[in-house]
Amino acid sequence: MSDQVNSLVDHYFRNEYGNAVSFLTAKFGTQHLELVEDAVQEALFKAMQNWSYSKIPNNPSGWIVTVASNKIIDHLRKASRLEGSNASYSEPVEHQEINLESIQDDVIKMMFACCHPALSTEYQIILTLKILGGLSIKEIARALLKKEETIAKSYTRAKRKFQEGNIQLELPHTAEIKNRLNTVLHIIYLLFNEGYKTTNGDELLKKDLCHEAIRLNGILLENNDCNVSVSNALMALMYFHSSRFDARVDKEGHLITLEFQNRSQWNQDYIRKGMEFLEKATKGAFINEFTFRLQ
Repeated sequence: MSDQVNSLVDHYFRNEYGNAVSFLTAKFGTQHLELVEDAVQEALFKAMQNWSYSKIPNNPSGWIVTVASNKIIDHLRKASRLEGSNASYSEPVEHQEINLESIQDDVIKMMFACCHPALSTEYQIILTLKILGGLSIKEIARALLKKEETIAKSYTRAKRKFQEGNIQLELPHTAEIKNRLNTVLHIIYLLFNEGYKTTNGDELLKKDLCHEAIRLNGILLENNDCNVSVSNALMALMYFHSSRFDARVDKEGHLITLEFQNRSQWNQDYIRKGMEFLEKATKGAFINEFTFRLQ
């Protein structure tokens, strides 16, 4: 398997897994969350097999969603026949165009669905990090300072409770959004932090995870109810930290602490963006968890 395909599939697992799961869960219902997860993982595995020997498709995201969607339809049809149900499912498709705006809406809905008050805070965090962040059980265990076995069991229970509760993928009303927003932002910060000081592999940094955290927060900021001081402060914090990526690790892969970093390597564009979000954050209640971390 070529390094290009390996790298691309890893990128899409990190960046598109949550998109695909959110999109397909919205399409087939939260009661089929586990089936959706399995189908997306199979689609990614199939991508590794197929793309090694053929041309990578022009729309890899659409390819992954289409393969996963057809797998789900096939499974539901077989289950329907076995149960003697008259339920009908749409025909499998050869290619599915992905509307970015629609996916972003589904991702935001999934964020707030995973942080539903019917779930414990721990379950909310584990579900979001696993489904939307694409973190492994090991990475989540590190982020929460728990044993891997404990996280694995909690994830199974959280999914079961999520499915049995038939939690809908829909934006809650404004007051409820505000109640859940701090949890959502805390989870995004945990995702960023895992990338900034990674658990797995030889890399000290996993930039994809950090960029994914920034992307998710960016989607939140497009919603008026979520575009508040604390979410802008988190964005500023992530951009300021990300600006030091190139200066933080030497050529041998060793960590360089702040006082010894070459400041000419800091990303000035990221620093400017950080300042823009910090300025927006100061227009509201300035002191919060993330502005405190900026001091």
